[in-house]
Amino acid sequence: MAKKRIYKRWSKEDIKILKKYFPHMSTQKMAESLGRATDSVGSKANELGLKKTEKYHREERNLWSQSDIKLLMKLYPKSSNQEIAEKVGRTIKSVITKASNLRLHKENLWSPEKIKFLKKHYPTMNTQRIAKELNHTSQAVLMMASRLGLHKTKK
Repeated sequence: MAKKRIYKRWSKEDIKILKKYFPHMSTQKMAESLGRATDSVGSKANELGLKKTEKYHREERNLWSQSDIKLLMKLYPKSSNQEIAEKVGRTIKSVITKASNLRLHKENLWSPEKIKFLKKHYPTMNTQRIAKELNHTSQAVLMMASRLGLHKTKK
């Protein structure tokens, strides 16, 4: 036997809450907070002509804003992916993916002085410390050390 749904009238207070929060809150969260079914909230919002804000859609789909893209384009050639990720509030993977999609390229972040420092200190110095000294991620230090054929000395 199918469960019979009980209709719950929309109070003026529920409608007021819906109008205030629906544009920038997920329909599921709205339904939970109002104690209603998701489709009921969606239908009522549609009936009232309510729409999600552009900001909500951008955040929901995690889209890049134009200002974030401009900042990425400016910083990408000379900054580490970690620095960029911190400035635009995204993961390093997201920065790399977006840069790749935009066909952005890094300038050589490894100056001769940095390579000399790495060659001298990599065998004995902690990788995280080297990364901090050179303003690179530990992963970047490990990759460059591998390219250069460097190895840690055994203790």
